[in-house]
Amino acid sequence: PDGVLPEAVKILLKEKGDLFLQVFNKELLQGRFPRSWKSARLVLLPKPGRDQNEASGFRPICLLDTMGKVYEALIRRRVELELERRAPLDEMQFGFRRGRSTVGAMQEAIDSIRAAGQGKWRALILLDVKNAFNTANWECILEELTAREVNRRLVDLVADYLRDRRLEICSGTRREINIGVPQGSVMGPLLWNVLYDGVLRIERPEGTKILAYADDLAIVVTDETEAGMVEKGNTVMHTVDRWLTGRGLELAPEKTEAVVFTTRKARSAGFSLRGTIIPFSPTVKYLGVWIDRHLNFGRHVEEACKKAERTAMALARIMPNIGGPSSKKRRVLGNVVDSVLLYAAPVWAAALGIKKSMNRLSSVQRRVALRIAMAYRTVSTIAAQ
Repeated sequence: PDGVLPEAVKILLKEKGDLFLQVFNKELLQGRFPRSWKSARLVLLPKPGRDQNEASGFRPICLLDTMGKVYEALIRRRVELELERRAPLDEMQFGFRRGRSTVGAMQEAIDSIRAAGQGKWRALILLDVKNAFNTANWECILEELTAREVNRRLVDLVADYLRDRRLEICSGTRREINIGVPQGSVMGPLLWNVLYDGVLRIERPEGTKILAYADDLAIVVTDETEAGMVEKGNTVMHTVDRWLTGRGLELAPEKTEAVVFTTRKARSAGFSLRGTIIPFSPTVKYLGVWIDRHLNFGRHVEEACKKAERTAMALARIMPNIGGPSSKKRRVLGNVVDSVLLYAAPVWAAALGIKKSMNRLSSVQRRVALRIAMAYRTVSTIAAQ
């Protein structure tokens, strides 16, 4: 909003770091967050595969002053240290935390399912929270920080950070906002984790586990019988639903999915949430990976290969065998396809033991290898690689 580029801020901090340090320290001591840094410009990014005529088809991003984000980073680090010392966040939150990723969340879910053993009924339920970040309740965030005995001055500073925020819409009009954590901010992810942490600690039946990656919730349920599994799953979902409702958040039952890992025929119609039946699906997509009821990841390999092939075809236009980019640039472009193809590979590595999946992956990598090596189609895969 202030028009000062990040590069300029970087130079200013390098040349006049002592001056800005004095400014930041003064604001910290007074427990203030400058009002001019609370203004944000709203940018709407289309969500792939979503209806662009609906508000839910866009991801709202807040563009903030870079200097304000530097100050946010200082506050965030202090809050993090307080939380680590007094009341650490739950281990099952994998989003917005150092050393954690989507792969960790997926691996935890898969390991829990496998550890239960094939003799048990096992299920993975994926919950969808409506407009999560934009409806985060500020009062609940501050109450949670207070309950964790975070330094009172820091809590007051966070309260001031949230207060009097303004959003500039594309039309140029400005609106006061009093709810939600700004997507694109430095503090937002941490404040979300603080608010959301309680859902991971709710009392639940034995044989169940709740995992979170940002606002994505997954429930692992295991039991000796199908009826017991369904009952446990319903109980946890209803408890989560009540917890979220009490904090101004809402589940979307129609978007909730579930997969049951068994070779036996299920007799139940599925799980139930607020009167909506959630049927057992043969596959579900969790954090970008397709998980099937046999855990062989056949569908994921196929979907990943299709996506990688589309990327490879686009790159092929700028990588002709005669002319085009240098060998080094070709390898860089080829890595783009590999990153698409091998996303979360540790999670679905079991698929490599299936010949069909292995051949499918090799065929995609072969096409890219031939382009990088500027080789003829008759060249063997081993030679091209």
